[in-house]
Amino acid sequence: GPAAPPINLTTVTFVAPSTPPGTPAASQLFDLDYQDNESSSGEARGFIFRGERLYEQGKPAKGATQIQLTDAQLGDRLCVYDVNDYAEGTETPRHQFGCEPITAGDSLLALTKNVAWMPIVELRQTGAQQVTVQLTQTLPVGTPIIAKLYPEHGNAVAQELLIDANGVYSRTFDLPEAVPPLYMQLWVDEAPTAPTTRREVVADRGTGGGGAFGPARYYGGVLVLSSDGKATYESDGALELAAGQSIAWQSMPGTPALPAGKKILGQSYRLDAYPASLVLGGPISIAFENKETLLRAAGANLAAAASPTLYYWDGNSWRALATTLTTPINVPDFVQSASAVSQGTGIYAVMIEDSTTNLYLPMIHR
Repeated sequence: GPAAPPINLTTVTFVAPSTPPGTPAASQLFDLDYQDNESSSGEARGFIFRGERLYEQGKPAKGATQIQLTDAQLGDRLCVYDVNDYAEGTETPRHQFGCEPITAGDSLLALTKNVAWMPIVELRQTGAQQVTVQLTQTLPVGTPIIAKLYPEHGNAVAQELLIDANGVYSRTFDLPEAVPPLYMQLWVDEAPTAPTTRREVVADRGTGGGGAFGPARYYGGVLVLSSDGKATYESDGALELAAGQSIAWQSMPGTPALPAGKKILGQSYRLDAYPASLVLGGPISIAFENKETLLRAAGANLAAAASPTLYYWDGNSWRALATTLTTPINVPDFVQSASAVSQGTGIYAVMIEDSTTNLYLPMIHR
């Protein structure tokens, strides 16, 4: 035969991991012990903390009481947060969360319910290597809140005590490199008796591969997605990001108080950019499930009801935006998308008239 292959072959070198893997948990499926016979709101999120790393574990399905983990190991700290402060339809907000170390034979996570824990967390890039976190939550004066920043693909880089200013806690993190996709863990510095969990939450910025981080050139324009893929931003045209610049969505664990007579569809998202001028203009969209469609089938008298509308929080109040509704292709029933022109950095949410107290009956003709 030939003395050598007719083409060049790639040489593969196997390298042992610098940190040996731990012992896998016997069960990668954990039951979630919700209080008051509740179940996942659909916006619950799971995370594993291992040393100085954080690994996202996705969202339990709406109505579920289990979470499927990936590569969970003994000694990991498993957390699930379901703390959205608004709910859809006749549902109630969960205000439930739980954390515990994974031990041998463990497959159950106890959740704590605390209706007063409803933090509004905002992550802002304020410099090429700088992130500012702000948490709004009513707490007794002097209550310590700690924040820890985890790059999505690296070790935690900082842990800081937030500064309290009348219920608005904040801190600026100066990083050793350009701001990456990141998570921010926030918790009240307390030690309740198990199985009660300290008040805690995690927020993200630009994770899941959906953010745009410089240096980069986007000749066909940029498409930025939230970590769950439901919120999008598109630039009007070609875009170039310098080193340290970025555009990213944040999934909000809390939402500013809604306008009177409105309810939220899905959750709210915060669009962030550095510099902020990068997102002045261009379309944004949020996908949501609109089960009002079921009621429309009951009679034409619902046709006069207000359609879902995209709202923008300018820091002081909500503003309704000129909204276009579409039905994306290849999506589950009742999923729609609300689109509007970007108003810049800030919080966006889809809302509809709160008709939970109204009863719509079919129109009957004699």
